[in-house]
Amino acid sequence: MQEQISPKKLKSIFDYLKDQSSQAGNIFPKPEKIFRCFKECPFNKTMVVFLGTNPYYNDFDLVPDGILFSAMCRGKLLTNIYRAIEDNYDTKLREIQKQPDLTLWAHQGVLLLPLDLTMEQGKKKAHIKLWEPFIRAVISALQKDAPGVIYVLLGQDSLTHADLIDTLNHDMICLEHPVKALLMKRNWKHKNVFNYLDRVTNMIFNRKINWYD
Repeated sequence: MQEQISPKKLKSIFDYLKDQSSQAGNIFPKPEKIFRCFKECPFNKTMVVFLGTNPYYNDFDLVPDGILFSAMCRGKLLTNIYRAIEDNYDTKLREIQKQPDLTLWAHQGVLLLPLDLTMEQGKKKAHIKLWEPFIRAVISALQKDAPGVIYVLLGQDSLTHADLIDTLNHDMICLEHPVKALLMKRNWKHKNVFNYLDRVTNMIFNRKINWYD
């Protein structure tokens, strides 16, 4: 990925984060977890990429852990997502199956990539522009090194990166962000995405994804 983003640019990002943290001390997640999504789902294991803004800027009781939508405890957003999974598979999940930590998905090849790898408490989308060059570098590298990957773009912010995706060789699905449904107090319009991903990953990679344990 060094071809797409320079060490100098990365240093400028971390210099900014260090400066902001020293001033206010409200930058999340912790430094050691900023790149956790790549640790749990490396490029050579990736089958699906979910791309969207991290929703937990205003509720740090949930404690973002470096994986998109994943947290230390389950809030209303994840409850909505698990309700979509129940709809997809016409099933009723037990509470113990609705895990707030989405490492299970990541270990099966689902890269849950936040557009804002870091956040400031109470400031919506504060770091999206900061991380934009890095996110574009990630997508460009995936296009080169991870053939067949399926992209799920969540919300308008993620659509700014759609130009990088070669739709002749990669499937791209555009959905509303689950937060929109939460704000409008309704179920998420998921278009049966989980069931669809199962079918496509089975065709391309000969593997399905277990969305609940």
